[in-house]
Amino acid sequence: MHQQGFSVEPQYLSIAIWLTGGAGGNPLSASFIQFIFQYYKDKSLTHHPRKRFGQNFLRDRQVIDAIIASLDLQHDDAVVEIGPGRGALTTPLLARLDALTVIEIDRDLAAALARSGNTRLTILCQDVLQSDFQALSATAGSTLRIVGNLPYNISTPLLLRLTHSHKALCDVHVML
Repeated sequence: MHQQGFSVEPQYLSIAIWLTGGAGGNPLSASFIQFIFQYYKDKSLTHHPRKRFGQNFLRDRQVIDAIIASLDLQHDDAVVEIGPGRGALTTPLLARLDALTVIEIDRDLAAALARSGNTRLTILCQDVLQSDFQALSATAGSTLRIVGNLPYNISTPLLLRLTHSHKALCDVHVML
């Protein structure tokens, strides 16, 4: 359906009719309606934490700012963010870095990050426990700085894996 300057997918047709004033609804502006549809269409905004991945998302701006400040980042640091989720740390990291690599197992969240279109962001959609930190370090040409809000269900095996990859790492800053 295409009406008043916006398109509506079939599954949202009844909502569109109500929002545009049909079936007794109050008419709203086309731009507001488009915003509503985009909001519900964008999985990064409506994504609920998945228990199987042990997801928990950072939301507190003060905590995020404190984490970023504690990292003392340089623009050319080789940073790998583990479990970027909705991008709470990703966005401020990209504001300070020339490039950022993220490892996200959840395809929906990885796709939402990819939609940002940021060419300085490399997204690895894979299980971090299978990641080769030695290879990532070799690709970056330097040791890695690891940052992340770790999924609780893999924190111990991941920390052990990082310990075994210590030669590829500069430092590790994680929240548990």
